Amino acid sequence: MGIRIHKQLGYALTDLEYDLDQWEATDERLNLEWFNDNETRWDQTEEFVEWVLSNPDEVEALLKDEMGVEEVYVNLLIMGIEDHVEQHGIRTPLFHSPLTHAAEFGEENVLLFQPVTVSGWTRYDDSIDYYDHVARDAMESELVDLYNDVYRNGIYPYEGPMLRYPDRETPEHLLKPIEECEDTGNFGIRQGRLRSRTYNVMIGHGEGYECPFEEGAELLEHLRNDWGFNIPMEIQLFAHWSGVFEDFNTVYRLRPVLYTYWG
Repeated sequence: MGIRIHKQLGYALTDLEYDLDQWEATDERLNLEWFNDNETRWDQTEEFVEWVLSNPDEVEALLKDEMGVEEVYVNLLIMGIEDHVEQHGIRTPLFHSPLTHAAEFGEENVLLFQPVTVSGWTRYDDSIDYYDHVARDAMESELVDLYNDVYRNGIYPYEGPMLRYPDRETPEHLLKPIEECEDTGNFGIRQGRLRSRTYNVMIGHGEGYECPFEEGAELLEHLRNDWGFNIPMEIQLFAHWSGVFEDFNTVYRLRPVLYTYWG
């Protein structure tokens, strides 16, 4: 354990397989050749940002055609990165690494992703954080699952509906029960979008709900295993550009977390 406190918000794999004896990831979800090459992996921020700004047409086509992102949000992402570079430059703490894996000082099973422009999601050696943890005698690393622990469907401003994973489908016999519990329009089980309140109630995070259908157990398993969060576009784009995952769909399995470690 180190003496400097790191506190970060982000979206993470919380069950990463990692060999501490060899100091190498062994998780087959990762592109292990890329991930275990420290020189390649840790010098990514500047290259990624420059790629986005130098290839706006490629970025737009990728986000719209392959990820289904609406054009207005694509433009906002590119403009946001442009503005951040103009104001702060790239080689600055305000442009932080999109990846954090602190196997030595933190949790080896946590791989954290952050949008590179959201500098407020990272604090380092902050006196308030330090004294807060000292007062609670919490001098070890901590991981708070923001969904399971405090029922947050993401991290502001990326909170939103719960989304069915693109590589999953809802069995036909489960569609009718869920449709009766959800409103129409852009939200619904067929659309692969459920309002967070509806989703929370249906999996038991709400009060007083009991599934009235005989498919209740199967429905619950489907909602828990095949649905996830609104992952920030910057993270999705970085995952695609870097090739960190063998299957890109792994990015949708990331969970919103608050991560603290000492280094």
